[in-house]
Amino acid sequence: MRYQITSVIGLFIPFLVTAQVSSVKLTVHTPSIAESKNVYVVGSFNNWKANDSLYRMKKEDATTYTIVLPVFKNVQYQYKYTLGKWDEVEVALNDSNIKNRSFVSASK
Repeated sequence: MRYQITSVIGLFIPFLVTAQVSSVKLTVHTPSIAESKNVYVVGSFNNWKANDSLYRMKKEDATTYTIVLPVFKNVQYQYKYTLGKWDEVEVALNDSNIKNRSFVSASK
């Protein structure tokens, strides 16, 4: 008995999805923070997750932290700084709550 083997080759048509991506560098100057603490940036770009390790800022010196974020061009983002928990979010000098910070990524 003979069997005929038929091969089916799927046709895949690749398509290219392009996104206009840019980056923004955020820098924050803080009062002295305990060595055991980390500073995070949280916002609309990470669903406001307060201790997201991808958004932990790099300590430059005792009071300066930075991070470079990938962003889509011409999009408005809102954000705040935390120490990894919402009960340790940035506040104004008089300890009152502050509004979300925001920026619109450049279209260059």
